[in-house]
Amino acid sequence: MTAEESTARRLLAAYLIEYATTRPSYLVEAATMESGAALLCAARAVRVAALDAAVEEARKVGLFPADEAPAAAEPDDGSVPIPSDRKLALRALLLVLLAQPLFEDREEALPFLPAVNAAGALLEGWGKQDYSARNYDAAAVFDTALLQLLQFAADQDDGLPELRPLLERLVPTYLTDRADFTEGKRMLARAQAALGSSPPEGPLVKAKPWGAEALADLAKMPPAERERWEALLRFAGTYYLESPSEKRLARLRTHYEAVGPASFEKHAARWFGLVSAVIGPLMDRNSATLRGLVWCASHADSPKIATALADLGAAGYRKLPRSAARSIVLGDTCVAALGRMPGPAGVAQLTRLRSTTRHAAAQKAIERALADAAGRAGLTLDELEESVLPAFGLDEQARLQIPIGGFVAEVAIEGTRLGEWRWRTPEGKAQKSVPAAVRKEHADAWQDAKDAAEVLEKVLPGQRDRLERLLLEPRDWPVPVWRARYLDHPLLLGMARRLVWRFEPEDGQAWLALWQDAGGAGFIDEHGSAIDTECLTPGTRVRLWHPMESDVATVQRWRLLLEARQVRQPFKQAHREVYLLTDAERTTATYSNRFAGHLLRHYQFRALCEQRGWSYTLPRFYSTTGDTLAARELPRHGGLRAEFWVEPVWDGETSDTGVPALITTDQVRFRRAGSDAPVPLADIPPLVFSELMRDVDLFVGVTSVAADPSWQDRGDEAGRYWRDQAFGDLSATAQTRAQVLSRLVPRLKIAERCRIEGRFLHVRGDLRTYKIHLGSGNILMEPNDQYLCIVPGRDKDARADAGMFLPFEGDGTLSVILSKAFLLADDA
Repeated sequence: MTAEESTARRLLAAYLIEYATTRPSYLVEAATMESGAALLCAARAVRVAALDAAVEEARKVGLFPADEAPAAAEPDDGSVPIPSDRKLALRALLLVLLAQPLFEDREEALPFLPAVNAAGALLEGWGKQDYSARNYDAAAVFDTALLQLLQFAADQDDGLPELRPLLERLVPTYLTDRADFTEGKRMLARAQAALGSSPPEGPLVKAKPWGAEALADLAKMPPAERERWEALLRFAGTYYLESPSEKRLARLRTHYEAVGPASFEKHAARWFGLVSAVIGPLMDRNSATLRGLVWCASHADSPKIATALADLGAAGYRKLPRSAARSIVLGDTCVAALGRMPGPAGVAQLTRLRSTTRHAAAQKAIERALADAAGRAGLTLDELEESVLPAFGLDEQARLQIPIGGFVAEVAIEGTRLGEWRWRTPEGKAQKSVPAAVRKEHADAWQDAKDAAEVLEKVLPGQRDRLERLLLEPRDWPVPVWRARYLDHPLLLGMARRLVWRFEPEDGQAWLALWQDAGGAGFIDEHGSAIDTECLTPGTRVRLWHPMESDVATVQRWRLLLEARQVRQPFKQAHREVYLLTDAERTTATYSNRFAGHLLRHYQFRALCEQRGWSYTLPRFYSTTGDTLAARELPRHGGLRAEFWVEPVWDGETSDTGVPALITTDQVRFRRAGSDAPVPLADIPPLVFSELMRDVDLFVGVTSVAADPSWQDRGDEAGRYWRDQAFGDLSATAQTRAQVLSRLVPRLKIAERCRIEGRFLHVRGDLRTYKIHLGSGNILMEPNDQYLCIVPGRDKDARADAGMFLPFEGDGTLSVILSKAFLLADDA
């Protein structure tokens, strides 16, 4: 027995033991079990040996026909009982083992063929059997095994002749009998193609959303180019499994190089965009070809293709009402292809997807793709995201300048978004509107410029979120590395130069500094004094400053400096709320009730959880009982796991899928990975505790029904809660908002009509005097505290804070309060 066979049998035994112990559900995926994941992550040779061993066991339980009677199952080690019926365990394992390419040569594939032949013989009489007599478990495993062999044959230059006898027997029997179903029809077509008995087909089916358009594009190509594209699409259409073999990837590269990078970028990006634009379910009759084309795109070093792939992946993960995601398989394929792209654009788009796509499966796939890309580059994940971040054509002043027909189109990054397009005429004169000559004669070049800007628009939010994560997961760099990756990087300099950084020299005291361009000052301290940059030696380390690291006076000076110089930070840093352990939490020791007892809107809560990196599953009335909670894993902090417990409100409204409209909040706890014991709050690092409690405060503040005026008139628990909380005490976030407003209001043109008292911003109009609550933004009218309902409009382009200076981005309620104040001051 080889070392690989020994390892495979040991892992298989561990898997069967775990399956017998945990007794998972019928549709369990082996990859979700610890032993199953270990087996699936093993070397390919070990997985091939595990397949042989699993087939041997499957013969004993009827998944594959056996020559001998099934052997009685006994405990493998005498301590854990192995189930006498291993069918479900082996079925689950074989389905995932066979979903990935296993065989690299005939010597590995041919030993597996007799078992598949025998299983095929068992299924030949499928159409003549009664429904209750059919072995559906054996059929599911057999179909996956046949796909494995068909895929292997498709990747060989001469196919797999040894497979023909089996296909010749099954095409008129089993496969034809199952052709009434979509998957059965596809299986029959693939088998017929392998036999060469199917009529010649075009490269695509003429169907929506992209097949008909692609065929029209092919018809317009010169004959030689069209022939190369048709060859690529036909080969892409022979893609069946979850991931391609290296041999298939190599052949896809050959096809990619044949059509050429420019032609591939032009056409593939357009076709991907057609699929991304689909609103409903992705019922694509060219799905196999589409996924093969996605894998072909993994060879492209193109920001445009990377953006198109990311959009397509996001479309696959997008959830439909009362349904699952549109196509998780397509999403996973796009993510994996992005991770394999040769240039930096793929990693940048993965970073963007991690911030914007909230599906749990997507997050796992993205982390896996990033880890694989980092491993291939010999870097850590953090180093990969930093070191390969492209400039996307930006110059050293974060401007995108594109010559078009003698004119120059220019757009610059302004903070975390792009500004307006500006133009320079051939004479150097500036103008805002698009020149008529460009619209008329260079429309394609202008569209390419807008596409390049769109790439930037989509990447910037992900980079902002990555920067903010440095507050919870601090990292430091030598000064030269930091300058290259952050301070002077064209994509990041607009954000990095508005943040406070901590400098730690090799010898001496650490100090804080902010970059300031005005007057050539360079770095300044919290007093506004210029800092001598000669102290920035190569050995000095730099990291992002967190206000918890400084005393209150220092933090206050930084806040005042930022406001005085009108530096708008990309997220709350100097104004960031800090959450310290309270006496009540020291008493409870292992949990916090600080945010218990609130009533939250369920769907909004889930969306915000996903946005902040917390996992949460909607409970339904038919789900099994158990704790309902949102959790955030913190692997870089010793495997900590934060938990925010909630409870569904079952006696209120529910959706038509059984999801309650509201939840109530309970405790916040922390655990270690692999342990059920809560970690004492005093043992949680203060910075980690503060950042996680800030998230929970955000959940409550944003998703509480107190922030939604539509709940005010209800007579149930929600209505009572609204009346208690809509004008209640201020949270930490609202207290920060009050402090900022106390300094901003005197600078406003309506300052004489405004004053802040307690929990309210008082605004004197000509008709009434109004009180705007600084937490919820709700309004009361004096003298009898009559409620006034004003809600923001839906125009996303009409920002409430337009024309105003705010010291940080991301607080929508602050903007709403200010816009309401201007409206009410002019109530006449």
